Amino acid sequence: MEKIFLLIAKINTAHALEAPPGNLFTQVGSFKSWITNILTFIFGAAGAIFVIMIIVGGVQYLTSAGNEENATKAKKLITDAVIGIVIVVSAWAIADWVLKGIGGYANFG
Repeated sequence: MEKIFLLIAKINTAHALEAPPGNLFTQVGSFKSWITNILTFIFGAAGAIFVIMIIVGGVQYLTSAGNEENATKAKKLITDAVIGIVIVVSAWAIADWVLKGIGGYANFG
């Protein structure tokens, strides 16, 4: 019984020390998946920032209390945030199209 246990321990140790097959990209992930993860983070962060800008602009507009200058600043902030969201969505669509063209599937959430 003790010999069987030692044999199993030797096999498990030898298997654990073997290097995984493939090159660096198959071990870590493909270049495309790295790019996809980076772009997903960037688009998500940019989208969140622009949504926060819209909320801040809305609060500024509501609290302008008839002050035309503050209301104009708030409207400009909301307009700029909407333009930013349009740019981010356009960039996402272009990146999705390019990644699908070079590799078949883009994994944007």
